[in-house]
This record gives sequence, structure tokens and C-alpha cells, in this order.
Amino acid sequence: MVNFDLVIEMVNTICKGDVSNGMSFNEFCVKFYLETKILPLSKFLRLKGYSSKIPKIMNTRKAGEIIFESKNSNEILELLKKEGFSEIPQLNYSSIMILRKTSLDRNWIKLISYLKGEGTIEQIVRNNKKILLPEEKIKINEYLQSELNLNSTELSWLLNKFEKILSEKKILNSIKKLV
Repeated sequence: MVNFDLVIEMVNTICKGDVSNGMSFNEFCVKFYLETKILPLSKFLRLKGYSSKIPKIMNTRKAGEIIFESKNSNEILELLKKEGFSEIPQLNYSSIMILRKTSLDRNWIKLISYLKGEGTIEQIVRNNKKILLPEEKIKINEYLQSELNLNSTELSWLLNKFEKILSEKKILNSIKKLV
């Protein structure tokens, strides 16, 4: 049974960015995850008017899941020991922005990189994206050219524009409003 009052209280705590009620950040994340794991959280948050804070809230939940699952995983605890962490390291709101819907070990590899100062969040996320093989790139290019009726020059132009659109949120939002 979900305690909705507690969930809303915890969501407000996440929005404020201050976990100071006698719990560590990791403990708070695990408690939040356990309280919300059977709840369709993003839908609940939209209904309650927390749309602008959904990424931060969902990443806090993901952090709780990762910490909870890691406590019983010898593989993850061994990975952390190899990297110089005798126990699960304390996370914070900035470190959890790296988390994605990938495997437990991939998320920990990214977290360890961030905690060791090996790059910014954006650099670490970009470096951990799946790299396409040359054959895959060729097939994707061929598919796009045939589906969009473009030649290689036009596709190259489109990809350059699309890269700029994705990198500048203001442009992307403007295009979404027009479409």
C-alpha cells in the first residue's frame, strides 16, 4: 500500500534539494524508491503538478533502486572495491543526473567516473553512449535516405541541423511549438 502523503512529502523534499531529516542521501533515495516502486510515478507527478521537477524526482527514485539492488549484489560490491570504495559511496543530486535505464554495472561505472572527477555529467553520459559500427551507420544512412527521399548531401545537411536543434533546447522547444 502506498502512503501518498509520505510520497508527496518526500517529493517536496526532493524539490527543495535538502535531505536533512536525520537520513543520509542514500538512505533517503532507497526509502523513496521502496515507497514508490509500485506507483506509476511520472503519471502521479504530472497529476499533482510536479511536471517541471520530474527528471530530478525520477533520478532520485532510480538512485534508490540502484543502491537497493547493489547492497545484495556481490558483483557490484566487488566492482566498487576494485575502484577504491569499501562501501557504497554517498551520492548527491548532481551525481544522480548520470543515471539512465541501463544495467546496474553500467550505471555504477558512470557514477564512479563522476565521483573520481573524470569529467562532467554531460561528458560522461556522451562517452558512455553506444557506439555504432561502420556497417550500422551505413545501413542507418541508407534507411534515412530512402525513407526521407534525400541524397547524401541533403542528409548531411539535415543531420547537421538536427545536431544543432538537439544541442540548443530553446530551438528544440520552438520547433515543438510549431509542429
